[in-house]
Amino acid sequence: MAGRHRYLVALALAAALAGLWQADRQVLKTKQAAVPRDRLWVPEQVDAWHGKEIPVRPEDAALLPRTEILMRRYQIPGEPQALAVDLAAVSARDLSAFHNPDSCYRAAGWTILDKQPHKIDTGDPNAPILMERLLVEKDGVRVHVGYWYMTADGLAGGSERTHTSRLGVLLDALRWGGTRPATFFRVTTYATGGEIEAELRSAHFIRALLQSFRGNERGKNTEERRHTG
Repeated sequence: MAGRHRYLVALALAAALAGLWQADRQVLKTKQAAVPRDRLWVPEQVDAWHGKEIPVRPEDAALLPRTEILMRRYQIPGEPQALAVDLAAVSARDLSAFHNPDSCYRAAGWTILDKQPHKIDTGDPNAPILMERLLVEKDGVRVHVGYWYMTADGLAGGSERTHTSRLGVLLDALRWGGTRPATFFRVTTYATGGEIEAELRSAHFIRALLQSFRGNERGKNTEERRHTG
């Protein structure tokens, strides 16, 4: 009887270890899986703004493993550099891959002068852009910052709302089941010409950016219908 008991205990332990191994493999697979490249589609032309790639420094990329990073500077031709808008997009499946932007700014020597939740009307009452708005300063230079998180469905032009934090994306994942790819967006522009002007410029760009996402999805759907019709 004692031998049988030891056998059953050993069998149960082996099964538990196998389960832990499988769970660990699944977690590792999830952490290593970044959003497919087509999910990071961001137009080079956003309304009147034309974008140019900003090279991602290796040291910055090292701080954000398991992610896809895109950085671009958008500028209206003929306008000064001070009116440009910088966009950073970071996509991942693993929410722990995202960093808190507030902490990153403080670590880089910026002072956060103001932080407020903000909502940008997109024309669709069911899909406003919910975001965090910061005003940061360093060496006398003030920058207006807006950031938010969006699930892959929203990025593809869906009507899903955006989130102001990683928690919102996590709750989305729990609601739908499984781990859903998400993208963090950060839009920055100089506030040296006035904070209100910077906020309006940022909001105009963000609305146009979202319309580009939705337009891209409509175009893909039309193309799919054309090929399958």
